[in-house]
Amino acid sequence: MIQAAPVDCEVSGAESGGGTDEFRHGLARYLAAEVFPAWSGVDIVDMGRATGGLSWETFVVVVEDPARPDSRRRLVVKRPPLEGPLAPYDLTKQGLLVQALWAGRVPVPEVLGFTPEPVVAGRQVEVQSFVDGEIPDLRTIEDWPAWQDPRRRDRVGGRVMDLLAAVQSFDWRIPAVLGVLGGSRTVEDRVHAVVDRLMAKVDASVAPKWGASPLIRDGWLWLRDNVPALEPDDMVLVHGDFRVGNLVWRGDEIAGLLDWERATLGDPLHDLGFFCMPMARRRDPALMGMLLPVDDLTRHYQRATGRSLDLRRLHYYEVYWQYVELAQTLNAIAYLVERAPADDLTSLTSFPLLSTGAVDLVDLIERFEDGDHDLR
Repeated sequence: MIQAAPVDCEVSGAESGGGTDEFRHGLARYLAAEVFPAWSGVDIVDMGRATGGLSWETFVVVVEDPARPDSRRRLVVKRPPLEGPLAPYDLTKQGLLVQALWAGRVPVPEVLGFTPEPVVAGRQVEVQSFVDGEIPDLRTIEDWPAWQDPRRRDRVGGRVMDLLAAVQSFDWRIPAVLGVLGGSRTVEDRVHAVVDRLMAKVDASVAPKWGASPLIRDGWLWLRDNVPALEPDDMVLVHGDFRVGNLVWRGDEIAGLLDWERATLGDPLHDLGFFCMPMARRRDPALMGMLLPVDDLTRHYQRATGRSLDLRRLHYYEVYWQYVELAQTLNAIAYLVERAPADDLTSLTSFPLLSTGAVDLVDLIERFEDGDHDLR
């Protein structure tokens, strides 16, 4: 989910980083048994909690074999929260999918361990290799040297389109992937399932106490009625959160694409709709994904994928993602007010998106109805 603040991560002591003694000790036992069985044991040297985001609880963990000081490694450990605005949480899809993607040479972190059962202090965990590099996000990208140089910005924008092409060419029909993504469902079924679930959550958590949400209901009905037709064989793997804040860079090359929990199968323009929707370029609306003007986006997309850019289909997925982010923002604020622990303020960063997001959603739908599909 798009956030108004970046995800920062500092490695610190376990308690200040958010890891309880029970989780820390359980994680050390799991790592010793399943990830580093050849070690004499696992010492967790440091453990820091990443801040921001509304999905998984993420920790950067430094471990070593107590008998080998030169064995020190930095890992990323994810676990589902006990409660949150995007519940229910389940790491199974992400864990199995990222394993398959890494084997298929898509740039993702290596999954070193994954347990679909809640065996580490009552939680699922996924253990990934730490991908070193820069992660310029929506708030900080203008400070990134590659963004400040127009020629480099065009080059890295081209790399993003190359990555999108690589994701879309991944063979999702292999059993390990097909099972977790539900390959038998159509694109229409998938879109309906997402927007229906979001509408039901708004009805349950927002409407009873804060009144009706006519824009959210109208957007829900509009999206259900206008899903572009797509043959099942034309579906591709969709990342579901395709933005600069999920890309790890080393120089001008992409070292990793993170956070696959919203992955699905869908239209080739599904991810590009996220990249181009107003919320993803609100700091400079002329730059798609805060990287590419429309003409350059079209040039790089068509070169990388071999597909023409159907602006009408892309427009639909702009509406789709603008709606998804707006509905999730409403649910996040309701969670903050009604159920969040006193020290959980992660949803607060979403609040500034409500008013502008609503105005942009109305504009997107009205222009679609008028046949105006230009990106602007």
